[in-house]
Amino acid sequence: MKSIKNNKIYTRTLEKMMICALGISLLLYVISCSSGSRDKDKEDFDTALINKSSDLQLSGEYEALIKLNVEYLRKAAKMGYNEGIALCYLNMAEVNISAGNYEKALFFSIRLKKI
Repeated sequence: MKSIKNNKIYTRTLEKMMICALGISLLLYVISCSSGSRDKDKEDFDTALINKSSDLQLSGEYEALIKLNVEYLRKAAKMGYNEGIALCYLNMAEVNISAGNYEKALFFSIRLKKI
């Protein structure tokens, strides 16, 4: 009778340990996948911004280029992606230098330097 009780306790303990191990494994899997997707999101952010900015700058659409970078600046802030924010400020500083707006370019350069 005592061995049956011990066997039930052992089985319950083993089940709890297996459930715990499975839970930890799933948690680690989710964490590893999510960090990779964040890196992918940042890479996609950079690539899209650089390509779109280049196209707009080559076509001379400076106002659209500023609007694009302001939009991406908001996205980067929402993501907590400081490098993305810096890239936006850099693009806006370059546009203003090209347009001869040196005060605005200086403003964006100072913002960039703070990041």
